[in-house]
Amino acid sequence: MKKQEFGAGIWHFATYLDRYATDGYGEPRSVLDAIELAGQVKDLSYVDLNFPYFGGSYSNEQIKDALDKANLKVIGITPEIYTREFSKGAFTNPDPGIRKRAHELITQACEAVRFFNAKYVKLWPGQDGWDYPFQVDHKSLWKNSMDGVGNLASENTDLNFVIEYKPREPRVKMSYDSVSRTILGIEKIGLPNIGLLLDFGHAIYGGESAADSAQLAIDYGRLFGMDVNDNFRSWDDDLLAGSLHPIELFEFFYVLRKNNWEGVWQLDQFPFREDSVVMANMAIDFLKAVDKALDDLDIEALTKAQANHDAIKSLEYRKTILDIIYKSGAGHTGGSLSCIDILNVLYNKILDINPKNFNEKDRNHYIHSKGHSVEALYTVLCDQGFFSRKDLEKLNHFNSHFIGHPTRKILGIEHNTGALGHGLSVAVGLALSKKKDQKTNKVFSLLGDGELSEGSVWEACTTASKYHLDNLIVIIDRNDLQITGKTEEVNPIEPIDKKFEAFGFETISTNGNNISELLNVFKEIPIQKNKPTVIIAKTTKGSGVSFIENQINWHHKVPSEDEYRRAISELNEKLNSYE
Repeated sequence: MKKQEFGAGIWHFATYLDRYATDGYGEPRSVLDAIELAGQVKDLSYVDLNFPYFGGSYSNEQIKDALDKANLKVIGITPEIYTREFSKGAFTNPDPGIRKRAHELITQACEAVRFFNAKYVKLWPGQDGWDYPFQVDHKSLWKNSMDGVGNLASENTDLNFVIEYKPREPRVKMSYDSVSRTILGIEKIGLPNIGLLLDFGHAIYGGESAADSAQLAIDYGRLFGMDVNDNFRSWDDDLLAGSLHPIELFEFFYVLRKNNWEGVWQLDQFPFREDSVVMANMAIDFLKAVDKALDDLDIEALTKAQANHDAIKSLEYRKTILDIIYKSGAGHTGGSLSCIDILNVLYNKILDINPKNFNEKDRNHYIHSKGHSVEALYTVLCDQGFFSRKDLEKLNHFNSHFIGHPTRKILGIEHNTGALGHGLSVAVGLALSKKKDQKTNKVFSLLGDGELSEGSVWEACTTASKYHLDNLIVIIDRNDLQITGKTEEVNPIEPIDKKFEAFGFETISTNGNNISELLNVFKEIPIQKNKPTVIIAKTTKGSGVSFIENQINWHHKVPSEDEYRRAISELNEKLNSYE
């Protein structure tokens, strides 16, 4: 791994004024003065330059001479599209002439980026937004925000552009105010040379987790740059990096390291009253300590620990499954235990389905085609708040809606299944309707491996392939057993992956009883655009209880009192091992 490099905004070494100290917090400095100070900071390699250059009329050549003397390089150029001239906006200004002026200024900044061989043009449209209700037409403002960036990027395809988002200040509401809205705009523009610059302070000031924001930007391939500082969350204080939220900052850098993001670690601090060189050295010393700690961090153990939180939930789910089946005197024990980890990951990490949005059309969908494991589905839905544990314990009681197969009479269940082979057809229909309505929601369906003997499954596959349903994700609970024996002895279905590929699916295999592996697979979907996905999840029937695992007779067997107590004791021992 290459040595970590550090940078800073050149404004870190300037002097400032505000509405109180209108005479400034120090004698005015030029950009040349600031560069000289920056050169005194140990381990500083890059600076981000404001454009036009402050404190005088300087040519690129004069700036370069100063940089060379200070042994510094330029990471980016930040055109000042937020000054008095642009007080009503740059890209969104109601005056077309001002919008044109912003475009011209940034175009000049592009030439500076080329001259210095910098990494990007940084766009911080701080005046783009609004302050009062009914002040702007939101549709046209958002369109102008995207058009302004898109036009520049399309005219300068040799350069990268980064958008730095911020919740507010100077505008009360800023156009690019969050990681999600910024990514949405970038993706809508659709050009590869536009990304975002993630400012740690802006993220936490906006109520985000900076680590989560970084992962989201990385997942979309749009994290082009980053800045670090710190604040009290209520304002963009631009304090010393790590002075207030060192743990969150460490997690932020952990996400960067985990994803092999190798950009420059940039300081964006405003030392109004402090010595700017001393403060920069302190911040870089802290960042170097973070870098060293990441080298020493046992990432494999951390990944396992993170997965254990979900593993604990899976063990608790298994206890619930055994409890309701034992008390009701009927149920599908083996199959419920084999698929519970899949349902755990889907409902707690992927689907975003809950009692509040279940009746909405614009959401993800889940079809539990493998109806002979409804106890697992009931257990997870209960945990998600669709109904109470008291209701769940009515399983198989007289006049109870909680029966041995999924029914839409239960809140949270999308479709009646259990007559095997029907669920995938319903899922295909849902996915097709989403496509036709141009919705981005996904449809998931879990099938048992014995269910693949049903011809209707393959009829549904031909339709999914014909309509290029890349929003359809099929999961196969491949536990190798069905009610009468081993699947390969009852009616051979291998090679499953080759069969689905022949029907036009993109296939991927994983360990269906391993939380972290499931999470990694679900993060990759859709694997290929315009193709449905099938995940072949290799599981163990009866997973989690040693004497139930891989036993055919536990397909529909109810534990005796002794078996129930042994199983619960075994699960409790595993739970205790995580403490």
